[in-house]
Parts: sequence; structure tokens; C-alpha cells
Amino acid sequence: LMAIAPNAARGLNDKLYEKRKAAALEIERIVRDLHKQNEQRQVVLLIHQIIYEYVQSHSNVNSARGGVIALAAIVTGIGKEANQYMKDVIPVILGCFDDNDKETRFYACEAMYNIAKVIRDDILIYLNDIFKGLSKLIGDAAVRTGAQLLDKLLKDIVTEKSTPINVVTFIPLLRDRIYTKNVYARQFVVSWISVLQSIPKFDLLAYLPEFLDGLFVILNDSSDELRKMCATTLGEFLKEISQRSLSGVAAPTVKYSDLVHILVAHCTSSDDVTQLTAIMWLQEFVNIDGLSMLPHSADILVAILPLLAYEESGINENIHSLAAAVDINNNLMELIQQRYSQQGKSTENSDDLLPATDSLPLSINSIHVNTVLNVLVRMLSKIAIRTKLASLEWIYLLNSNLEDEMANRMDSLRVVLMETLKDKSDEVVFLNLKVLAKLSTPSKHTQGDNAEASANDSETSPSLSDSVNKTIKDKKDDYFTIFIAELTNVFRNDEQFIKDRGSVIIRQLCALLNAEDVYMAFARTLLDSDNTKFASLMVRMLNTILMTAHELVGLRQKLNTLKDELTYFASGTFEIDVELLAEIDRLVQLLESPGFTLYENAIDLRLQLLEVEDNYYLVKALYGLLMLLPQVTAFTTLRQRLECVP
Repeated sequence: LMAIAPNAARGLNDKLYEKRKAAALEIERIVRDLHKQNEQRQVVLLIHQIIYEYVQSHSNVNSARGGVIALAAIVTGIGKEANQYMKDVIPVILGCFDDNDKETRFYACEAMYNIAKVIRDDILIYLNDIFKGLSKLIGDAAVRTGAQLLDKLLKDIVTEKSTPINVVTFIPLLRDRIYTKNVYARQFVVSWISVLQSIPKFDLLAYLPEFLDGLFVILNDSSDELRKMCATTLGEFLKEISQRSLSGVAAPTVKYSDLVHILVAHCTSSDDVTQLTAIMWLQEFVNIDGLSMLPHSADILVAILPLLAYEESGINENIHSLAAAVDINNNLMELIQQRYSQQGKSTENSDDLLPATDSLPLSINSIHVNTVLNVLVRMLSKIAIRTKLASLEWIYLLNSNLEDEMANRMDSLRVVLMETLKDKSDEVVFLNLKVLAKLSTPSKHTQGDNAEASANDSETSPSLSDSVNKTIKDKKDDYFTIFIAELTNVFRNDEQFIKDRGSVIIRQLCALLNAEDVYMAFARTLLDSDNTKFASLMVRMLNTILMTAHELVGLRQKLNTLKDELTYFASGTFEIDVELLAEIDRLVQLLESPGFTLYENAIDLRLQLLEVEDNYYLVKALYGLLMLLPQVTAFTTLRQRLECVP
């Protein structure tokens, strides 16, 4: 270095920091003079000489340490106008960020800090490269202090109002480094996201899908400080989304579709905080723009339906996740009800009936029925009762509002629902029967259309909608017939099931559907049965229900008015076995029960025994049963009753 005094040249190679620092100050003074004299070429030569003979020297580790200090001194000597020399200086110092010597890495970081203080905004041209280096140094315990100082300075420069930054090229750097395992590196990345998010001129929401998943991963970190920092950043993003929605500018900025997939994945997190945060984001999205969430209903249901099981767990820590999941579920169901309830209404009145968003074509923001049904079917296999109940409610809702779209799935649904009939929960079984009944019943508008069509003049040609509705009704009738046949088959193959649930299932079906239709369907099915024992069991059960269940009051009244024309259920030939005798015993108990004291229409059934001439065959039948009974309690009870007959 011909322009530098020999003692300064030696000082850069010295092992003592104080001497290297003194040599750097001497170089700073020389460069300041050269710059005043406009000796740019001499400055460039000096920079190159320090780079080649000191920074990149491999003979003495102290030379590299002194070299990076000297480069920072040159920039300090020139001042703000040093930007023209940065293309030579910055890459060399950045290279020292990866040096094997920890002190060289530290002094390189210090040198970059001093350079950034001098040139300020101009350093941001190299922001991406510096960020890459810092992301490594921040996790290096030997240089972390210096790296944090440089990091803070860069953030201060970025937040200055006049500072430009290329967010498009910077965001991928955040995305690629957000999955680091080092807690300091994670803190570094989150802090940069927070800084950029706080600057109004940077629309970071447009890039949120790039790093939202990483933020949720970090939210699960073991460091409480980092978790709190990450939660705050996520909260600010959600707050901004909400504020923009109120001002009407969220839609073109926020990419809900990409974000929903990320949130759904973290709704199943084993970490309570991560799970709650994700579910609250989904809740806010549904509240903000529910219609745009309908196409994502399947994904959302995957996330929220399992959370309904928390109602059964009773764990207080999960109460907020449960509340949010219930709210999302209810809101989505209401949105579907509102959106598709207008489908059958005439288009000429749609402008008056619907707000602007709801008057969109149904193909826009529509629910994907098949995908949703696939999810619901899977959820029916879950253990949690609340999850299964919610799934059944969804199937009922879809059939009520999207009957045509459900038509192709009715057979596969029936198979699943028949299995669900064996669920241990009575609540699940009852709702399952309600769904099966709904699937077997044409919708109200279909029934109304058919009735109206039948009232039309015979010369009027049936419309296309009438034909479609008739087809749907025919499918429903077929579905009902097949359902009863399959239910009968289930009863036949599972003796314990028919004992435990047979009566209650038939009673529920009679309450949900037309009781006469139910009995007629069972009768037709049993006519084809070659299993006499099973058919006899079914007939006895059906007769018992018919005589005692309040759900069949109407059918009993109808039968009473037609008693002279009735063809009664019969079991054919039979053997007198223990089961038959037990059935007669139960019949005797029924005759003596309060349920038979007052029959429908206030007719006292037992008083009819006094009118022997009008009820001759009734009395004879009871004497016949008496003869079949062994002399047990039932025999004595029936005999005492018949002794009262005149």
C-alpha cells in the first residue's frame, strides 16, 4: 500500500484489535483526502488492494479481520457518496459472513453495520443478499450480538418513509427461511414480517399465503416469547383483513382460497393455541365473506366437525375452539339455506328478494355437493356423537335444498346410513332415521308441483319441470321401498338388533313418514319372506306397535272405522312354542294395562266384551288364547276377565 504509512499497513495484520482499528482510522483519513481531491481511481485501487492482499489473504487470519475493518473505514471516509464503490465492497464483506473464523464473521457484520449507517437507503439495493447472510448469522452464538444490531439498523432504514424495497423478491426469502428450526432465526423472520406488515405502503396481505403456514408452525414453538410474538403478528394480519372487509377492499387483496387450505391443516394441530388461532381465522373468514367460503365447505367441515367432540370431553381448555367450531358450522348451514332457498323462486322477482351478492348465478360461490358428502360420510365413522349428529344434520340440509344434486348419491348414502342405524347413541339413531325419512320423501315444492299438475286441464301438456319432479318422486318411492326392504333384512340378520332397536325404529319411521305406508311396505316385504319364524316375529312386533304406540293413533282410528272390511296380519301355520306363549302372555298384560282402558274415540275396549253378539269372534279368540296358555299367572288373569263376560 504505497499511499499508506508502513505502520498502518502492519497494523492491519496485527493480532490486536486496537492496532487494526488504529490502522483502519489512518486509512479512513487517507481516503477522505483522496475523495476531496476527486481521486476516484486511487480509491478504487486502494479498495482492490485491501481486498486482494488482506480480506482474501489466506496466510494470516488477522489480515482478513483487518481488511473488513479497513473497507468499512474507506466507506466512512467517503461518506454518503460511497455508493459508487459498493459493488466492489458489499459482496466481499458478505462473503466473510460465511468465513470459518468466528471473529472474521463478527468483524464483517460490524463492517456492514458501519457501512449501512453511512449510505442508509442505498444499502437496500443489497437487502436480499444481506438478509440471506443475516438469517445464518442470527443463529450463530459467536456473532449474534453484531447480527442483531445490523438487523435492527436495516429495519429502521426500511421503515423510513422514503425507502423503497422490492417486496416481490423479498417475500420468497421469508418463505424459504420461515421453516428453520433455530429459535433465533425464527424470531428474526417473524420480526421482519411484522415490520413489513406495519408499513402501510407494503400490501403484505397479497403475499400472506406465502408465509402463513410458516407462521402457524412457529406458533407451535416451545419458546413462550416467540409464540407471543408470532400470535401478535397473526392477530395484526387478521385485524387488517377485517378492517379491509369493512371498507370493501378485502376481496381483491385477500386470497381466501389459498388461506383456507392452510388454516384447515392447522385446525387439527395437537397444540391448543395453534388450533384455536386457526379456527378463529376460519370463523372470521366465514363472518366476513361467507358466500366465498361455500366452495370451501368440504375443507372447512374437515376442520370443524371433529372439534365438536370437545363438547363431550368437558375440557375447559377447548371451550373456545368448540364455540368457534359451532359458530362456523351454524353460519355455513344458514348461508346454504339462504342461498339455495331462492333456487325455486322465479327469476323475475329475484331483484326484490335478494341483496346484490345473493343475486349472483348459483354457479358462482356454489357448494360442491359430492365433495361435501364424501367428508360427511367419513365423519359418520368417527367416535364422537356430536360429530356424527352434525354430519347427519348436514346431509338433511343438503337434501332439503339441493335435492337434484343429491339424486346420484342416494344409493351410496343409504348404505352408510343403514350402518349408522346400529350406532350406540339413540340420538344418532333417531336423527339418522329422520335423514332416511327425508331421503325417502319428495320435497315440498315437488309435491306441490305434482298436485298442481294433476289439477291442470287434461289438454295441457306437462312441462319439463313437471317431468323432472315426477322423476324425483318416482326415485323417492323406489328409495323408500328399497330402504324398508334393507331394514327388514337387517332385522332378519341381527336378532339382537331387532330386540334392542326394532320397535323404536319402526315407531320413529311411523312418526316421520305416513304410518300406513310404512306398514304396507313391511307387509309387502314380509310376503316374500321364506323365513316363517322371522316373519312371525315381525308380525307380532308390528301388531304390538300398532296396538300400543301413540305414533299410530291415526292408523288405529282408521282401522277401527274399517274393522268390518279388514284383512288382519296373519303368521300362517305356527307351532306352539315358548316364544308364542310368551307373546300371548304379553298380550294378556296389554289387555289389562291402562293403555287399553280407554281406546281411541273414548271406546272402552273391555266394555266391548259385554256386547257378545257384536263381538262374538273377539270373545271366541280370547277363549282360544286361554286354551293355549298353561296354568300360569296370565292364564288366571285372562280366565278371571272372561268369567265377567255374560
